[in-house]
Amino acid sequence: MRPRSWALIAVLVAVLLSPAYVSREREARGASTAQVPAGPVPRVCREYPELPDSMRDPAAEPPEEPWLSVGGHGWTSDGPDGGDKGHFTANGTLHAGSHPLVVDEPFAPSGADLTVCAPHGAGVLFARGELTPRVEHGPRAKGGVRRIAAGGMLHFTVRMSLVSRAADKLDSVPPLSNDVRDYPVVVLEVRAPGLKEPLRAASCDAVCHDSGLEQV
Repeated sequence: MRPRSWALIAVLVAVLLSPAYVSREREARGASTAQVPAGPVPRVCREYPELPDSMRDPAAEPPEEPWLSVGGHGWTSDGPDGGDKGHFTANGTLHAGSHPLVVDEPFAPSGADLTVCAPHGAGVLFARGELTPRVEHGPRAKGGVRRIAAGGMLHFTVRMSLVSRAADKLDSVPPLSNDVRDYPVVVLEVRAPGLKEPLRAASCDAVCHDSGLEQV
């Protein structure tokens, strides 16, 4: 076949594929904007709790009172074939502070609220209340309680059901961003016997400062 014929075929293929490419680009842009909720932004996604200085500076004194932090989080499929059913899991850590802390076992039954906030202060993506955390690591339960030593920690996970179609909203805005400020923020609140008051933590910390949102 002559070179001119090959060139003509290449042009025809490019023309035929271009509408599909444009369609995919439109779908990607639509997905990135469709995740932004409408309406007023609730306080949980406007006022993020700030982490103590000791989380940023090892030389800083840790808080005396118990406090909470949020670690890794993400979506996982429930089926081996990658079906639509799945769940979103967030890792949390209860820090005892400068004094020993005693919490009941089971830990915080129906006492955890998990909220996923859209980036850039756009509102709530997902929220589930009255969840029961699962303790992953920490002092063993004995006599119906867990005794956390001063400076000690209790690691747990909080999980909520989330189908794969909804999990697409966990992507960054804009898509494929390398900036952590473009990703959702996870907010965790825990109420448990042994705690004087509910504890709240967010996964953004310094990002909250840069986003212009309030911190409390």
